[in-house]
Amino acid sequence: KFQVTLMKPRIQPDREIGPALAKIAEIVAANGHSISSVQVDHIGTRPSESALCILGFMPGHAAFSSVISRVVQVHQSFPEAVVSLPWQQDSDSSCWTPFLQALKQGFGGIFPAALKLGFHTTVYPFWQDSLSIEAALGEVKKSSESSNNFNKLQERVDEDFAEKVAPATAVAVVNEIGWANGCDGISRTAVAQKSTQE
Repeated sequence: KFQVTLMKPRIQPDREIGPALAKIAEIVAANGHSISSVQVDHIGTRPSESALCILGFMPGHAAFSSVISRVVQVHQSFPEAVVSLPWQQDSDSSCWTPFLQALKQGFGGIFPAALKLGFHTTVYPFWQDSLSIEAALGEVKKSSESSNNFNKLQERVDEDFAEKVAPATAVAVVNEIGWANGCDGISRTAVAQKSTQE
């Protein structure tokens, strides 16, 4: 199973989304593979820095309608996949409520029961070359005891979003431990070694 990322509209224009999803479906079907999740990015310097509720992301934002359309298209193309949105543990209702209401309208007024809507956050310790695998995991374990925790993410997502997206399913996603292109102080080799060993 593979995870796919749709880049922000400035990088990957709306007109390319349909053909890209069709090509991905063709490739995975031809090789007997499947798509487990599709990350939909919209803003941010790098994918890891994307968070839905920054830069005034409300109706009227340049990327707002694009994100709505992309989530709908992804679910239509890969109905079994989690459609992952940049949460980064920010559940600001003034941002998420109008977005989810607009998204519901994009699906015709009700979320599909089969939709798995993901809310993703990043495990940053794995990005740091100076940290060993053991040290990185230690940082994550320590974080589980703070407000920025990783062992209760699903509980938090359920509390913040389950009712708002019903009858769809809200899913907590921890990802992006492997993105290293163009990030200062981070090498692809070091991240790849960590992400494939643990």
